[in-house]
Amino acid sequence: MHAFRETPTNDTGSKHLDAISHMLPGALKTLGEERGKKDLIEAAAALKKAVQQFETAKAGTEVGYAPKTTRKSSEPKSTETDSTHSAQRALADKVVNDIINTLPEKVRGKIRNKIAKAGNKLLALKIEMDNLKRTGEL
Repeated sequence: MHAFRETPTNDTGSKHLDAISHMLPGALKTLGEERGKKDLIEAAAALKKAVQQFETAKAGTEVGYAPKTTRKSSEPKSTETDSTHSAQRALADKVVNDIINTLPEKVRGKIRNKIAKAGNKLLALKIEMDNLKRTGEL
């Protein structure tokens, strides 16, 4: 059972955030099932529903549905997208930290060091946990 899936790059170039929004619900559900944590399973279902609602709303604003606006090149880009990305990154970091804190102390530091520089910490955490399971450390 593999909860992660690749997401193609869309025309805005937000491959990583799309991947997180698609991987996180499955990862939470899998982790909740493995650890017997009902609250993680419920959070996964709620997150999946929220992602679907967002994608439905986003689809309505693409290709001809959004009003045409012109922005002069001297106007700064909206920081709304940046703040959304930051919020998503912060949420992913919180989930990773919450998961790491449920692990035995002897492997916490090892995992934190290995995923520290990863761009996708959720995926890196999953890979490291799989490696530790395979070696019998977890």
